[in-house]
Amino acid sequence: HGAAVQHHRLGAVRQPGQAAVALYTPDFDRHGWHNSHSVLDIVTDDMPFLVDSVTQAIYRHGLTIHHIMHPLLGIERDAKGALVKTHERGAAGSHTESWIHIEFDRISDPALVDALRQDVEAVLADVRAAVEDAAPMRERIQDAITSLAGNTEHPEIAEFLNWIADGNF
Repeated sequence: HGAAVQHHRLGAVRQPGQAAVALYTPDFDRHGWHNSHSVLDIVTDDMPFLVDSVTQAIYRHGLTIHHIMHPLLGIERDAKGALVKTHERGAAGSHTESWIHIEFDRISDPALVDALRQDVEAVLADVRAAVEDAAPMRERIQDAITSLAGNTEHPEIAEFLNWIADGNF
């Protein structure tokens, strides 16, 4: 229950396009719950590659993951980013958000905590950039395919670009 309350606090106010990140070792007096592991909570817009990218960031620091929860929630927020209501995912008036909770080896070294937080925030920014750039990149591929139409000198280039555009990007 304490983990859910803490995660809800993190996601209570968040602007679309920005990730909310909390990295901590739960202490009952400070967080309302206790755990023998450290915790990473994330609330962000749903995008592909989130869990794989974040778990790889944790693994790069030599940490073992013990528990992951990743519900996708239909969230309604007001103009200031405050959580108004939770809906079924995909419901009208809601936006799908990823609420990621990861428990991993306990860390107490402040330098490691800061390094991991920076790494996770950079990974989230990279995922967002890749996802936001995907549609323009697909358009450029289609433009290249169109410009190569009828080019008999190098048909393998058009073939390769068609393969990429066919869901292999």
